[in-house]
Amino acid sequence: MKNYLIISLLMILIIGCAPVATTKKTQKNENQPSKSSTDHQEEDQQPSLYQFLGSMSPEEHMKFKAFMHNNKKQNAILSNVGSERMEYYKKEVAAGRLTWSQAHELSLKDLPALLRELDNLYFARDNNGNLTTSTKDMLKWYDKNKLKPEFGERESIRFNTLYSKVKVRENETINNRGQSESKEKSNADNITSELKIFKNMLDAGLISQEDYDAKKKELLGF
Repeated sequence: MKNYLIISLLMILIIGCAPVATTKKTQKNENQPSKSSTDHQEEDQQPSLYQFLGSMSPEEHMKFKAFMHNNKKQNAILSNVGSERMEYYKKEVAAGRLTWSQAHELSLKDLPALLRELDNLYFARDNNGNLTTSTKDMLKWYDKNKLKPEFGERESIRFNTLYSKVKVRENETINNRGQSESKEKSNADNITSELKIFKNMLDAGLISQEDYDAKKKELLGF
């Protein structure tokens, strides 16, 4: 049972980033018996993903980590060299002449001039070490190079991979900026509310002008 679950989990992780095909729901046969409460209880007792991972032995954990490491390297190699050249690396690894890590290192040297140019664009940084390339920069590069004879499958794969990463990075920046602005607005609203309360107390003679001025300086950070 555990081996079956391990295989199922690995298959899910392999195809996790692929588009999900739409399936049509089949209508139940009127004569088909509905699930009993016992059937539902058995389904509820199926282990969750976290329970399954937690039930792995140290040896299974090592195998799982090795699989994920190799799968990541294979995806990177495919992005670097395309599916045709990828077959060469598969044969070398299968024959024991290379590990997937070694194959990945070699695939980086396989990059033609056009892809090295794309990588230089993607990894461009400012003086503070921050990545600076935007999706607009990536699309500009694509428009300039897409009709060149040397722009083929691997160039397309690598562009899509790096463009997606830039897009994710930009979305994270926008979200973080929005959260920061929302927090600043909330703080400003709180300060305004507190100042109104103390102003009302001042007008009612409950505190002195000196007390009010001291609280105002504290809230405004003077």
